Amino acid sequence: MRWKTPTSFWLVTIFAVGLLAGGCAGLSGRLHFDGFSVVPPEGGGWTADAWSERGMPVSFSKGPPTPSRPRTIVAMVTETYLALPTQDRTQAMQRLVESVEREQWGEARFKRIALETSEDRSLGTDCIRYVATSEDRGVPGQPAGSVFILEVRGLRCGHPSDPHLAVDISYSQRFPRGLGWDSAFDAEAEPFLRSDRFAPLPVSERRWGPEQWERMISAARRAKAEGNKGEAERLCVEVLRYVDASVIRSLFNYASLL
Repeated sequence: MRWKTPTSFWLVTIFAVGLLAGGCAGLSGRLHFDGFSVVPPEGGGWTADAWSERGMPVSFSKGPPTPSRPRTIVAMVTETYLALPTQDRTQAMQRLVESVEREQWGEARFKRIALETSEDRSLGTDCIRYVATSEDRGVPGQPAGSVFILEVRGLRCGHPSDPHLAVDISYSQRFPRGLGWDSAFDAEAEPFLRSDRFAPLPVSERRWGPEQWERMISAARRAKAEGNKGEAERLCVEVLRYVDASVIRSLFNYASLL
């Protein structure tokens, strides 16, 4: 998980406020973050939010659900630090797949149905294209016992400048069991999935940052205080991964110096 610089934070905030006020139709051009950029989903009716403290620079949603279309449409960008092997490409790709599995089925409310993956280098770096399908028995606001299907289609890539950094672009649909994936939204979300463009990371982003450590710990404490045990545990794991990846990078840099 990487934390944005103050400039990036305010850019994300400005984007989110503008999108929430008028939807994606009012925004033109790319959204630029540290090390990559994306184009929002096409079409109207999308709103945006930013959860940088959770490793999610920006997310978009289409809705809300209606009786005639009882589904939730979400497109998002997430960032995660992984201790990916830098020499063995096969192991690195496997770790990307494993990280998808952990994030999709890390909570008790989700039950795995299927995971399809394939290697993809269309963005100029090692990526995993995936489709993850699960049962969701804990949708907020739904009666106890309600069963929904969550299908996520995404592209998870190791950043060209830092293979320990995984950038994930995905979109998903959640709908009552018995319905199926609505392909009507693919034309709006698929270009977003393919819009990721990588850029060199700022040097400061590859160094250990005490302020990043404090913000990650604070996010975990906040989730715990709110009673969200699953999120708190996930954030704690991310803290450990951040430490692990930072130590590994430092050792690699020291070895290169020698």
